[in-house]
Amino acid sequence: MKKNVFLILFSLTTSCFLRAQESYKLAEKEFDKDNYEKAITYYTESIQKKEEVAKSYNYRGMAYLYSEKMSEAQKDLEYHFNLTLMIIGYTSVSRVFVI
Repeated sequence: MKKNVFLILFSLTTSCFLRAQESYKLAEKEFDKDNYEKAITYYTESIQKKEEVAKSYNYRGMAYLYSEKMSEAQKDLEYHFNLTLMIIGYTSVSRVFVI
């Protein structure tokens, strides 16, 4: 019984994770084909689903830049920069406590 419950929960979790990654992967494909408007839509979905958030802000910012939407590009790229700094800072702090 416990094994069956575990398998069901594992299957549901895996399925949700794979679906969550779909937006980011679709965005990458559209970005690589220079379809920046579609890429922006998928990166926005990716951010809303909290998948690959830092990368999504970076590439959405680049897609805005290539679409000549400078204000949006600046916001996303600055947010990506600040988010990356927070991640680096958090990692550095956690290393200090580990040592």
